[in-house]
Amino acid sequence: MECEQSPFKRPRTRSIHINRHDEGTTAAYIQQLLSGLQQAITTKQRLIVLRQLLHFVGYDSSTRHCRCHVTILSRILEGKCIHLLCLQLGYALNRHQNHHHRERELHGVNSFNEEINLILTAMDIFYRYCPELVTEGSIRNEGPELFRLLKDVLAYYRGGVIHNSVGRINYNGGGSEIFLSVLSIWHSCSSSSIGTMLLLQHPATLQAINNILLLQKQRPNHNSGGLEIIMEGIGLLKNLSYYGEDYRHLIVDQTNLLTTLTSLTDVPNDKARERLSAVFRNLVLSTDVRSRLIQRADVLTAIVRISIINTATNIDNASTNCKKNTLRNVLSAITSLAIDTNTTHLIVFHGDGILVEQLKQFVVQCEDYVVRKRAVRALRSLVRDASSAHVMVLQDNQLLEILSDRVLNDVSDAVRIEAVEAFCTCAGLIRAPMIQHTYILDSLTHMLMASTSTTTRTNIDTVARALREQACYPENRRGMVQRENLLGALASIILSDNTTLSAKESVCATLVDLSKEELNHEAIALPIILDALVQTLTDRGRILTASNAIGNANANINTSITNKIRESSVRIILNLAKTQLNWRTMAKQTALIQSLLRFAAATTTGEDAKKQVKAVILQLAAEL
Repeated sequence: MECEQSPFKRPRTRSIHINRHDEGTTAAYIQQLLSGLQQAITTKQRLIVLRQLLHFVGYDSSTRHCRCHVTILSRILEGKCIHLLCLQLGYALNRHQNHHHRERELHGVNSFNEEINLILTAMDIFYRYCPELVTEGSIRNEGPELFRLLKDVLAYYRGGVIHNSVGRINYNGGGSEIFLSVLSIWHSCSSSSIGTMLLLQHPATLQAINNILLLQKQRPNHNSGGLEIIMEGIGLLKNLSYYGEDYRHLIVDQTNLLTTLTSLTDVPNDKARERLSAVFRNLVLSTDVRSRLIQRADVLTAIVRISIINTATNIDNASTNCKKNTLRNVLSAITSLAIDTNTTHLIVFHGDGILVEQLKQFVVQCEDYVVRKRAVRALRSLVRDASSAHVMVLQDNQLLEILSDRVLNDVSDAVRIEAVEAFCTCAGLIRAPMIQHTYILDSLTHMLMASTSTTTRTNIDTVARALREQACYPENRRGMVQRENLLGALASIILSDNTTLSAKESVCATLVDLSKEELNHEAIALPIILDALVQTLTDRGRILTASNAIGNANANINTSITNKIRESSVRIILNLAKTQLNWRTMAKQTALIQSLLRFAAATTTGEDAKKQVKAVILQLAAEL
């Protein structure tokens, strides 16, 4: 180890040059640095040892990157480096606060600013590069003292208080670099629940974040340093709003913090917008916060701006993943805001419906299937509100056409499942003779026909439930039975081995309602429907086996649903038999009569049902 020998320098202030590839020299120099850090008393001594430390770890101030390997940093930490840095920071602050004028005369303000800046820069390096520092145990031990010192730093530089009536912050030179280091250290520590809790328990934390962000926002141009401060501040709030779920209301309560956040949507950085969108996503996860945010027009406008900016440029550039994550966050936030149907109209009518139009565009144009799925889910949540349905569904068919197209043509199973749920939610709002009712029935028919071969079982269940709901209303029934392909699709669901018991039950319940109208009896008595009804009565074991094969393991539920299906089938047959024109068609189905005989002979069949079944059997037998 080579040292500059000078009798005028104390050993702890010598400038040392070493070869870091020499293991022994490295260890010796680390010890020398730690000793110098421990023994430094004056500002000049601290500056020398701090510069040596930063030079040794290869710190580049222009990029904030450190070339030193993390194992070297860990070895420095083993020497209680953070503890020494905290001691020096506390000592420097105390000396300048108590002897401010004398220190100004001896060393000047710039030396003190550099001293504080170098200490915080060194701390920031270790917290960013050494994962052992951000563990819960480490933060629990070191965090309280560290956070107290950082708040003292901000207080000294007026970073934690509004200085005058117009909200401007007055600080001495060098404040930006110091603010950046403080926010960066907080950001690193906030990546755990204990760090977030310690930060949010002190009311000055959020106030300082807001003031620093506001200061950067008020500057005319976002230079690299100012942008980094904004990035760290939003990243810190992202962590605080995620890990501090019990403290989210504090972020909303903090004076002007939300206003500051909503004003940051025009920051020219994709990563900043991604972090900002994550803050909104996290905040709306809490019910009490959600109900307050949805009533703020500036929050909804910020969400719109973020989504527009992320779709205004080509998504196939280097920031594709960042843009995708931003849109995913925005859509998650909108979906959470739409949970309460009492306030969803605020989203639908905001900005003349611009949010709804944005959601439609995402469904149609976005290549990311997660974005399409979340956009569809948000639309489904919004149409649950009756006051919003008129604007979204009843004025034209655009939304219905978009959703129907996704159900039938989207390449993603997840999007198709979400789209069919959304479409069926919309369908529940449509009744005959509304102009959309014909389109609804045609689309549900196509979905039902396609679901038996191309989509998932969940789609079948959902479409079957939607048709069951349609058949509950007498005014809808005539239009349904006039579609022979719809009746054939219903029969195919019953006959298929790949459909669930719940889908079969919904289809049988639909046919029960349709058969209540005498005018519909002849149209329903198709051979394929009669075959399906016979199968439910004669092949109970096959239905159960098919259901078990697709994952329904609860035997008691299976038996209960199967019994309901058989009872519904008998009711349909009894209803159809009330029309004499159907007797010959039904009598040709010899298996039908046999299945009715077995049903009448069953000990579980009620006496009234037995009498009705026997009467139908006699009527049909007379046609043979």
